[in-house]
Amino acid sequence: MPNRPIHLAAAVPLGTLVAAHKANESNSLQYLAEVAGGALGGAVGGLGPDWVDPPTSPFHRGVGHSVAVSCVLTGLASQRIDAWQAWLREEAARFRCLQYVTVDPLLRAYYGICYVLVCLVSGALVGFLAGWGSHLALDFGSVRSLPLI
Repeated sequence: MPNRPIHLAAAVPLGTLVAAHKANESNSLQYLAEVAGGALGGAVGGLGPDWVDPPTSPFHRGVGHSVAVSCVLTGLASQRIDAWQAWLREEAARFRCLQYVTVDPLLRAYYGICYVLVCLVSGALVGFLAGWGSHLALDFGSVRSLPLI
């Protein structure tokens, strides 16, 4: 049965790759921030089902591992993910513009940090979904498999 290290070993690279694919038209700093966010989101998503259903026994499968619930939530999120990322990228561009026109160095640093954080969140969204999916895919192949509901 896959455990925490196996879930992380699968989810982090998958989240990173998905975020890199989705950020392929970004500038270098935005691209790096979104890829890093994808790795972080992949790690959180890869461990997420076990946070919802803690693995206190081999029979810990519940709502967090439910095929139906996960498919519905992932389907709804995947329909909106492009719009969410577009909005976050617009916000990142706004922070970048504010950073360039601001004279105050502290405010300039603040806007730069906001820019990077918004890019991280954009990548983390897709990384999280990829990580959650990798967790379910690994658990599906185990002896207990996944509950339908």
